[in-house]
Amino acid sequence: MKTVSLRPLMAEFVGTAALLFIVVGVTSANQAAPGGIGLLGAALAVGLTIAAFASAFMSISGGQFNPAVTLGLMAARKLRPVQGMAYILVQLAGACFGAYGGSVTFNPSLMGNVAAKALPNLAPGYHPAQGYLVEIVLTFILMFVIYGTAVQRGALKKVAGLFIGLTVTLCILTGSHISGAVMNPAVWFGLSSTTGALLTDRTLTYTVGPIFGALIASCLWAYVLESEEDEE
Repeated sequence: MKTVSLRPLMAEFVGTAALLFIVVGVTSANQAAPGGIGLLGAALAVGLTIAAFASAFMSISGGQFNPAVTLGLMAARKLRPVQGMAYILVQLAGACFGAYGGSVTFNPSLMGNVAAKALPNLAPGYHPAQGYLVEIVLTFILMFVIYGTAVQRGALKKVAGLFIGLTVTLCILTGSHISGAVMNPAVWFGLSSTTGALLTDRTLTYTVGPIFGALIASCLWAYVLESEEDEE
């Protein structure tokens, strides 16, 4: 059995930890000043984080930082099961590390837990099924772009990180007012584990929803759209 190299595991840990640190920091920034940085600022901060770290680690681990994406690549047979499961474990560990680090760094006394305030929630007036649908569709779009730029052979692979980050930004701008546009089970796991809210009525929305969307997109690419010449 082939072993999993330490380098990609460390890359996935660092990238996911950085993402959660930024998520908590953005939440703190939105509360620290009147008006904060707003939705556009938050979307750009998260999108640029993904773009930067995906570009930095693309050649090492693929710059996934997302268990839903990793499961999608496993379903498309782009990752070995052992490698994929190892990625997911370090992503979850990195998410907890980043969320805790952010809560310590950005948490003024008397303010309460910033990580708890970063926890996504369904907006009032929307049905839970709509939350599921938003997370499924947005993660489908994200996975579709990841596969078409970072996985499939072609010139776009050199700038895949930028397109992935832009897609994250667009998806946040589109769906954050309904579900928070999480698209990543590691984000939910890191924030909810840090705040003691891991198992709630929102857990399935932010875990199963993104996973389902990623699986649909990756299987559509792998088994319908991708030709033999495109396969790596």
